[in-house]
Amino acid sequence: VGARFLEFIRHRLIMIRELLTSDGQVYVHLNWRKGPYVKCLLDEVFGEHRFANEIIWRATDPHNDVTKKYGAIHQSIYFYKLQDVLLNFGEVRDNLSEAALK
Repeated sequence: VGARFLEFIRHRLIMIRELLTSDGQVYVHLNWRKGPYVKCLLDEVFGEHRFANEIIWRATDPHNDVTKKYGAIHQSIYFYKLQDVLLNFGEVRDNLSEAALK
């Protein structure tokens, strides 16, 4: 991960934090390559205590045609909220494709 990329992201995160209302929330969707680095920036910009959840976005129809590593079948969404407010999510479900079931 290049330092220029991380500095680019840092500036955007600071701008997002400044634009959010006091009860604002931010979701940052990343893959396994950039996730851990940007998670550190999110902790720095928003504060570790504002980290609410890591949401795993799992591929329902993965194509793991790999020969040199394990297949990457998920990505992460990092969720930060500025206030401790209760969230009420209904059940969200999606049926798996035939390929995923096999």
